[in-house]
Amino acid sequence: PLAPENLLKSGGRGVFLINQLMDTVGFRDGGREVEMRKRRADSGAA
Repeated sequence: PLAPENLLKSGGRGVFLINQLMDTVGFRDGGREVEMRKRRADSGAA
């Protein structure tokens, strides 16, 4: 999505954004199932 010829395209950014925003991303079943994990920031409260 960062190539100059792709910057103005309206689609094709979903997987890119998921990978940028999540800590881990996995695809199963031919890409029909997605597992995403995002760790919460430690607030310091115990």
